[in-house]
Amino acid sequence: MSADDEGARMQAHFEAIGKDEVRARLAKHRLAKRWIPLVVAWLAEKDQEERDSASRTKSDQSLMATASSRAATAAERQASAAESANRRATIALIIAAISMIISIIALLRHHQDPLVTAAPISAKLLHAGVAAGNRTDRARPPAPSH
Repeated sequence: MSADDEGARMQAHFEAIGKDEVRARLAKHRLAKRWIPLVVAWLAEKDQEERDSASRTKSDQSLMATASSRAATAAERQASAAESANRRATIALIIAAISMIISIIALLRHHQDPLVTAAPISAKLLHAGVAAGNRTDRARPPAPSH
């Protein structure tokens, strides 16, 4: 077995037992002296990977915090826009109700006036006939003559 193969096998063994156990064995001098440089290099590599991972995690957390802040700001804007739209809709509803009331009042007044209820041309003819002495109402019996 070559030195590279044996080194790869030892690194696989280190991976299997974990960084803390390898560090403990190194501290207790339970490793062969020829593996100490490999162990030190392997531990340095693992420590660097851990620092890189922590840095990436912090960076990812920072990005997530920024994205969350932007999402919260967008949600606040949408809520404000919805409140404004609700206010405008309420005002439009009030205006529509007032318009409806005014229309009902106008219709009621219109129907209470008998001259206004007839079509304008019919009213003019009725007034013209009465003024000329012509009888336009055929349903009424003739008045008794004296």
